[in-house]
Amino acid sequence: DRTLYVQLFDQRPTDTVEINYTLPFITPPGDRKAIRGEIRLALTGIIVPPGFTSQQATYRLRIKDRAGNWSNEIKTPALTVNAVN
Repeated sequence: DRTLYVQLFDQRPTDTVEINYTLPFITPPGDRKAIRGEIRLALTGIIVPPGFTSQQATYRLRIKDRAGNWSNEIKTPALTVNAVN
């Protein structure tokens, strides 16, 4: 499997949920193949428990490269997830 993945773990106390995204391949020019940058994800389908209008959440995420190796995990600061009416 040569697909790049972003694996996101929702760390709210109710349950740890794993969410997977795919990334396009990026090949930088030249001999140096290190990639550095920013990835923005639109989190869809994230829910807030019934009776709540918002909830604090943290996420852990990691990226799988072309060779199948996982990056180090990072943890986001607390984010506010708002209920959608």
